[in-house]
Amino acid sequence: MNNKKLLLRLLKSFRGREMAGEITEAAESRDYFKLAGEAHKMKGVAANLGLKGLVSVLIGIEGNAKAGQDASELIPILDAATEETMRLIDKFVEREGD
Repeated sequence: MNNKKLLLRLLKSFRGREMAGEITEAAESRDYFKLAGEAHKMKGVAANLGLKGLVSVLIGIEGNAKAGQDASELIPILDAATEETMRLIDKFVEREGD
């Protein structure tokens, strides 16, 4: 939609680390129902923001959870992708928000 102000507001409000933390907790407790739901929620937000790297790992986590399979091997990948994404968002918002 080419609305820079809206994009900046949405990026600033993205709770990536918090959402990834919820996913990690669900994976550690092997609560696959919650894991699938949290991964789906974060995947939707990430997709709406065009964060393809996060979306791809979240697809894997959600798929494993829906199949009742352990997703713990994907958690470090999610953590790394989330940290990199948040770093880039912070840098973009700082640069464009002036």
